[in-house]
Amino acid sequence: GVDPVTVAPNPFTADEVAEDDGCEDGFRLFDNELLETEPVCIPENPERIVALAPAPFEVMLALGEAAPVGAVSYLESIYQRNFPYTNDSAAEVTFVGFPANLELVVELEPDLIIQSPFGQEDIEQVQQIAPTVILPLLPNVRWEENMLFTADLLNRTAEVEELLDDYNERVEILRDFVGDPSAIEVSVVR
Repeated sequence: GVDPVTVAPNPFTADEVAEDDGCEDGFRLFDNELLETEPVCIPENPERIVALAPAPFEVMLALGEAAPVGAVSYLESIYQRNFPYTNDSAAEVTFVGFPANLELVVELEPDLIIQSPFGQEDIEQVQQIAPTVILPLLPNVRWEENMLFTADLLNRTAEVEELLDDYNERVEILRDFVGDPSAIEVSVVR
């Protein structure tokens, strides 16, 4: 495990930046309407992301070449078993345990960590490794909004909007094909 550390103020929070809310060169202030914490200075284009939550892992796999360098281990078996078509995209991901082994996370040299609001890791220790964004609790938020939140975080909104547009086009094709769903009789065999 990780030895207890003396926790210093998170060097990546916006509290420590200049009055104009600017971040260091190569960083931007992440302040999304769904963000439930203070704005955070994160890399403009993060490249070495550790996903300690399923939502960003899923968005990154959907983007193809953008798989995270690390993710919590329970995602590995879920995706290998239920979504085998993602195996190639996830092949380079290092699964870091659950709760995450923070020493392994440090070895991955992340430039951004995306933390679940339900994460079991010590958030103060996680924040000492790299800029960290805690996902908002989204019980009443549609999955599309969650996906766009992650896209904003990754600075890849245009690509995710294109994925959503493609999805919506396919939904409309299916709706046209199905017609009136109340006219369909369905049988379920168990």
